[in-house]
Amino acid sequence: MKELIRVLVLINVPIVKYQGNISLGGITVSIVILKDGRRIILENSIYKLFGKSRRGRAKKRIVRVSKLGFVNIHKLDNIIDDELNNLLTSIKFLSINNTVQEGYSVELISALSALFIKAKKLKLIKSNNFTLVERSEIIVNELDSIYLEYLIDSSLNLGFKKENEEIKNILKSYLSESQFILWNKFFDDYCYKEFFRLNGWSFNILEIKKRPTVISNWFIKLVFKQLPDSINLIIDNKSLSKGGGTKESVDLYLAVSSQINTIHTLLKISNNMKELWGYLEIIKQRDNVKIQSPFNFDKNGFTLEPMDDNFLSTFNKKLKVILSVDSRFK
Repeated sequence: MKELIRVLVLINVPIVKYQGNISLGGITVSIVILKDGRRIILENSIYKLFGKSRRGRAKKRIVRVSKLGFVNIHKLDNIIDDELNNLLTSIKFLSINNTVQEGYSVELISALSALFIKAKKLKLIKSNNFTLVERSEIIVNELDSIYLEYLIDSSLNLGFKKENEEIKNILKSYLSESQFILWNKFFDDYCYKEFFRLNGWSFNILEIKKRPTVISNWFIKLVFKQLPDSINLIIDNKSLSKGGGTKESVDLYLAVSSQINTIHTLLKISNNMKELWGYLEIIKQRDNVKIQSPFNFDKNGFTLEPMDDNFLSTFNKKLKVILSVDSRFK
């Protein structure tokens, strides 16, 4: 039952694509970006940002109640419009660590700041809540909604959208339809750059296009080749796209998400690809499974890759033919 609940969470709850921290008004807050593009500030961080604790809960007599206790000030009810009220609805999401967390749209930051500043002007806020006004004025002076979006994107290192899409295009050509659906659902784009780091490659479009076979081979070996035969059989039969049975779906999602989460962790803690593969071998040895790397490694632990003919220039292709002819012509 617990496994089934976890799978349902994976399927129905938005998943985090990027996570990180930003400094706002002198306060460090945690931000995530969901796979659907929504930018979310974590619930703890919104309290921290406005200098409040969770003890400031609303009383039952308050008509409009949100999970943010410090917003439930009775006299403010009349100036909280529908747009702000919608923003006060918390959003559940699945973190990178596969735990369910809650947060709010980042638009709530500027909306709350405007609310408290307006409340002070209308004398609707008591002196013991002036901290909210002070924090709001600092926030408003520091940013507007456009700058906030830029700040989040730059802080979370989103400068590799084209590179990530190029890798996805390669994988789409090499993976089956069902494999790619699973890959796109569970694999986090930020790990592509880590993968290149472990191989000593520069992370840019040119370097990506040089090695489609190597990239696809590595990811297939690291993920799908490590799955049990029964799981790969479900994937090969396209049970995913057809719906499949409940137990099959549970087994499939658990196995794929678990393996990809393992690779996410190894990509972050390893210094090179040889080291990552060594860690993976240790993990598999516990299950009495022996695995073999698809490539060899140099003295730095980087992948020794074959040259891909598809990306040689016409001249280099001809040169390669000349150099491979019988030795009597040399």
